[in-house]
Amino acid sequence: MKYLFQAEFVTGFRSIVHKSYSAGHSCAFHLHAPDSVYELIYVDNGQITVEYQNDLPAVLKAGSCCFIKSKSLHRLVNEQAHPSSYLNIMFYGKLPDSFCYHPHTVNSETHRLAKRLREEALNPDVFSKELCCCILSEFIINLLRNNSETPGTARPRFNSNFQTERAEKVFNIVSREYSTITLAELSRKVGVSRTTLYLIFKDEIGHKLSDLIKMFRLEQAEYLLLQSSLSQAEIAAEIGCDKSAFFRLFKQMKGMTPGQYAKTLGNGENPAGN
Repeated sequence: MKYLFQAEFVTGFRSIVHKSYSAGHSCAFHLHAPDSVYELIYVDNGQITVEYQNDLPAVLKAGSCCFIKSKSLHRLVNEQAHPSSYLNIMFYGKLPDSFCYHPHTVNSETHRLAKRLREEALNPDVFSKELCCCILSEFIINLLRNNSETPGTARPRFNSNFQTERAEKVFNIVSREYSTITLAELSRKVGVSRTTLYLIFKDEIGHKLSDLIKMFRLEQAEYLLLQSSLSQAEIAAEIGCDKSAFFRLFKQMKGMTPGQYAKTLGNGENPAGN
């Protein structure tokens, strides 16, 4: 029997490096070329935030990863009070656009593959790069199987094309810290008074802080409901609220419960009988 399917997720292996960031460390914004290069960031300790010039940041906790397409301006930041470490893998291939930029949860099998990939990358034997391509392909396929039960479902994005740098700064801080940020802390980080901050929300962003927090919580909750195996209580904790507040958020903004949303894969139609 002739098989016509050919996987092209990984067509060449470039490099793998294990890096550590001290508390509060950040690198400069940068990008990679040529067009066919992808960067995989896999955090194995602590937490790393990947900030993009034209997209929402991705917060990667230990055991999660993200893929970055070439020519995407980005930087890595460790905002934690302790060191963080991660695998940095560069490879050639082609991935679905919806698979890039946002976090993916890594299960035990995929974690084992990452460990094996790191070991093989240090192996000088013949065909080691070819084997790395195979292991990395299996790593990606495992992620697709376990984190993408709804193929083609991309995490929603907000329009963040603001006229001033201060509005963009406010938006980016809230997008990263929506689960814990307060008005006083935000005012301090942006370096403006609460009155000025109020005007930024009113005139430039178009949403109050509380509404923006709800939007980011809902966005992340939708993504986790569709792309992870976390329970509703775990998702509620992940977005910074309790389970009852999580339930109310969905009822208020989606007109359905989190369970109904998950059953309908987020298509906005309540399942029969619910």
